[in-house]
Amino acid sequence: MLKVLIKKQLLEINRGLFVNRKTGEAKSKSAIILSVAGFAGLMLFLCLTFFFLFSPLVAPLKKAGLGWFYFCLTGGIAIVFGTFGSVFNTFSTLYLAKDNDFLLSMPIPPKYVMLSRLVGVYLLGATYSLAVSLPTTIAYFVYGSPTAIEILASLFACFTETLFVAVLSCLLGYVVAKISVKLKNKSLITVIISIVFVGAYCAMCMTMSDAVQSLIENGNEVAAGVKAYAYPLYAFGMACVGEPIPLLVVTAVTFALCLLAYFALSRSFIKVVTRVSSNTSSSRKKVRIKVRSVRRALFVRELKRFTSSASYMLNTAMGSLFTLMATVALAIGRESIRAITFDPQLNLRSYSALMAIAALLTMSSMSVITAPSVSLEGKNIWIIQTMPIKLREVLKAKIALHVVITLPCAFALAVCSSIVFGLNAADFICVTLSSIVFVLLFAEWGLFLNLKMPNLNWSSETTVIKQSMPVFLTMFSGTVVAVALGGLYYLLMPYVSASVYAWCVFAFCLSITVLLYRVIVTRGEKILSRIS
Repeated sequence: MLKVLIKKQLLEINRGLFVNRKTGEAKSKSAIILSVAGFAGLMLFLCLTFFFLFSPLVAPLKKAGLGWFYFCLTGGIAIVFGTFGSVFNTFSTLYLAKDNDFLLSMPIPPKYVMLSRLVGVYLLGATYSLAVSLPTTIAYFVYGSPTAIEILASLFACFTETLFVAVLSCLLGYVVAKISVKLKNKSLITVIISIVFVGAYCAMCMTMSDAVQSLIENGNEVAAGVKAYAYPLYAFGMACVGEPIPLLVVTAVTFALCLLAYFALSRSFIKVVTRVSSNTSSSRKKVRIKVRSVRRALFVRELKRFTSSASYMLNTAMGSLFTLMATVALAIGRESIRAITFDPQLNLRSYSALMAIAALLTMSSMSVITAPSVSLEGKNIWIIQTMPIKLREVLKAKIALHVVITLPCAFALAVCSSIVFGLNAADFICVTLSSIVFVLLFAEWGLFLNLKMPNLNWSSETTVIKQSMPVFLTMFSGTVVAVALGGLYYLLMPYVSASVYAWCVFAFCLSITVLLYRVIVTRGEKILSRIS
C-alpha cells in the first residue's frame, strides 16, 4: 500500500512533465522531451549561477586554512534556500491536500499517507538545496585541489543537507499549521514573515563579500570563535573536508533528527489535518450583503482568492517584492551608479534607457499572478462557467488583479532608474510608459498560457503554483526576450541610436500587448467556456 501511495505522489509531482494538463492524456515523446529539457535548462541555469558565484571564494579560503568555512557558508545557504523553498509546500502537501480526508477515511494506516506526502516534501526540498550545494561543491573540486576523502565526505554532506532541509521544512510546516488554526489572517501573517526572511537573506548576500574578506584577514580568530560558540557549524564544515569524528557526529545527529521528526509528525498528523480542515471550512456567521458591479465583484473575488493563500501570494508576487527591493537598492546606491554611468570612458549614459527597459522587462516577468489563476479554479471552474456573466469579464478581473499588485512597484523602478540614470524627457517617457506596457504584457501572457495549458486536477495548489509550465514559461520569457532584444540591438547598433531603439521596443511590446488582449477576450473566452 505504501508503494502505491508513493507512486501516486511521484506521479502527481511529475504530472506536468508527462501528462497533458488540458486533456489528461499522456504527452507525446516530443512534448515530454521538451518539458524535461525546459526543467533541465532551469536547473542548469541555477547550478551555473551558484558555481560562478562561489568559485572565487575557494582559493583564498583554502589558502587561509578555512576550507571548512567554505562548506559552512555554502551549506548554510543551501539549507536556507531549500527550507524556504519548500516550507510552504510542506504545509500544503501534508495538511492541505484535497484528498487527505478521502485517504484517511479508507483502511490505510495514517503513517503510510504521511510517509507518501513526506516523499514529495523531501524531493522538493532536496531539489532546492542541491541546486546550491552540488555546484558549490563541484567548484571546490575544481579550484580547491581536494583529496579523495574530501570529495567523498563533501558529497555525503550534500545528502545529509537534504535530510536536514526535510526536517526543518517539516518542523516549520507544523508551526505554520498550528498558526493557521489559531490566526484569522494567517496568509497575510505568513507573507509578512516570509518577506522579512527574504529581506534578511538579501541583506546577508549584499554583505557577503566584506564578510569573506574579513574572514580571510582574521582566519584564526574566526575559526576559534566558530569552534567555541557555533560548534554545529564548525563540525559540519570539518565533516565536509573529511574529518572522521565530525563526519560521524553530523551523520548521527542528522539521522536522529529525522527519526524524531518522523515520530513527532506521526503522533500529530491526524489531529493537525483535522483541525486545519475544520478551520478552513466555512462557518455559519452573519454576513452583510453588499451590492457591487460585476467587474468590481469579480475583482474582489480574485483578490480574496489571492490573499487566502500564502503560497499563491509568495510565489507569484515575489517579483513585485524584488522590483521594490531593486528600487530601494538603486536609490541607496545612486551616487555610485551615477559615477559609473557618467564615466566618459565607459560611455554608458547613451544606453541608460535600454538598460532600464531590460531591467523592467526582466522584473515584470517575475510576477506570475495570472499564470496559475485559471488552474487554481480547480474542479470548481464550472461555477464561473455557469454564472450569468460574460467570461471575458472573469479574464479581465484576473488581469486587473495582476496589474494592481504589480504596476506600482514597476512604475516606481521606472521613475527611480530614470532619475538615477539622468534620462532626458523623451527617454523618461519611454521608460515609464514601458513599465505599464510590460506589466500588462506579462499579465496577459501568463493568462494566455494558463488557458492553453490548464491543470484542474490537483490535490495541492502548490502543484500549479510552483510546478506548472505556464508559470515557468512566464517567469523566464522576460529574460529571454530581454537577451534577444539586446542581441538584436548589438547587430543594429551602427544604424540605430539607443533612444530610437528603446522606442521601437516599446512600440513592439505595445503591439503584442494589444494583440494578446484581443486574443484573450475573444478566443480566451471560448477556451475558458470549454475547459473541464
